[in-house]
Amino acid sequence: MNALQQYIDLFKDNRATIEGGAPAALNAHRDAALAALEGARLPRKGSEDYEATDLEAVFAPDYGMNLTRIAFGGDAGESFRCDVPNMSTCLYMCFNDSIVAGPNAERNAGKVVVETFREAANSHPEVLARYASLADMSDPTVALNTLLAQDGLLVYVPRGVVAERPVQLVNIFNSTQPLMAVRRILIVLEQGAQARVLVCDHTQSKDVDQLSSQVVEIFAAEDSTLDYYDLEESSPATKRVSSIYAQQMAGSNVLIDGITLTNGFTRNNYRVNVDGEHAETTLLGMTIAGDEQHVDTHTLINHNAPMCTSNEMFKYVLGDKAVGAFAGKILVKEGCPRVEAYQGNRNLCASPEARM
Repeated sequence: MNALQQYIDLFKDNRATIEGGAPAALNAHRDAALAALEGARLPRKGSEDYEATDLEAVFAPDYGMNLTRIAFGGDAGESFRCDVPNMSTCLYMCFNDSIVAGPNAERNAGKVVVETFREAANSHPEVLARYASLADMSDPTVALNTLLAQDGLLVYVPRGVVAERPVQLVNIFNSTQPLMAVRRILIVLEQGAQARVLVCDHTQSKDVDQLSSQVVEIFAAEDSTLDYYDLEESSPATKRVSSIYAQQMAGSNVLIDGITLTNGFTRNNYRVNVDGEHAETTLLGMTIAGDEQHVDTHTLINHNAPMCTSNEMFKYVLGDKAVGAFAGKILVKEGCPRVEAYQGNRNLCASPEARM
């Protein structure tokens, strides 16, 4: 059976519940997501010459979902391990897929907006309107996320504002039953804005099967600067499929750094469109894996403008029976001279059974 069908049926049977409390900006894209999923299938291992991941098997289990938006409590201290000494952050927490503000979540003196999508629907509808305009629903995992998402986190930095503190989002699984969490993040930097964002994934209920479906959209306007860090320290029973989409305009500088330390299965997709001259992109990733961990990375950088620079490097250290995979592409559009693009992948298999 097509693994996607169970989620399509779930949506059709519960559409009123899913859309009931969700902002109109999310509901407006569900028909397009449903159309993209009809007849679609998830990649299976070996279906393409570089396909090392069986996504059909990842989504096949019958995970529960929090459609009625039950508030999950949790002790963040039990699983929160990514505290950085001497760094104060604007902290938010996401228990499964429900976002709550941390004790120090003030919005940088009112200059930087950090809100849930439900809040932003009333206060910044024009910014939230960018939702789903960059993510590519020809990818079935992205279309599925768009079909089922009920909320998310908006980070909006107005023109010329420099965020005083990093914005930190801590994702925590704490369900006692198998659960799929549908997570969404939208980051919008206007001209000349600067910000740092740190997203950390943890699992509190380590023996329970969990699946994270996450889509991140990043819009970097002219001369803006964003550092985005993504740290995963979950559990062997946790699976994650994450897609990050970024659009850069002239003179912007975007750094994306993904780190996987503890997990069960991870698929990370990075898609960057460089659409303005003199933009700079830095795309980095590091994996340290053992046991039977699996980490698969796919990257695509599109240089659609001249006189831009991109630097890309991913490194894996694999032990025991861990499996890593990397597939990267850089495309320079015709008529875009003086583009400097660098890509590297360095790997170390530290045991006879590790595989890259």
